[in-house]
Amino acid sequence: MADTLRIAIRRFDAFDSAIERQWSDYVASTGSTATMEYESLDLNPLVDRLFTSNGLRNGDIDIAFVVTDWIADAVESDALLDLAPFLASQPVEGYPDQWAPALTRFQQFGDRIFGLPYHNGPECLIYRKDLF
Repeated sequence: MADTLRIAIRRFDAFDSAIERQWSDYVASTGSTATMEYESLDLNPLVDRLFTSNGLRNGDIDIAFVVTDWIADAVESDALLDLAPFLASQPVEGYPDQWAPALTRFQQFGDRIFGLPYHNGPECLIYRKDLF
């Protein structure tokens, strides 16, 4: 039986279809016989699955989409793998120089890196309508 990679993602149709396409591309380019299972969860259930229920620490989840607001707590709880040694031996093209610092700074703690940007959501300037 093939190994299974378990991924937890934020519920969003574009993320669902992207992860499926990326997995298909990975299998096609490597010939891997592994399978992928993913859970698509809204934010509160995703926090519960990853951290409250310890899905990252106990091996229920292998890879996750993590909101940067949660990374400091995840690092403190020792739930994430430091990717810096892997990035040193197998650099990701353009990382980090071709990424806006807003997309790379929250997952870096000193020389340790605990995640790579996946989605560069739009940055917006918002204001109270009663001010203008």
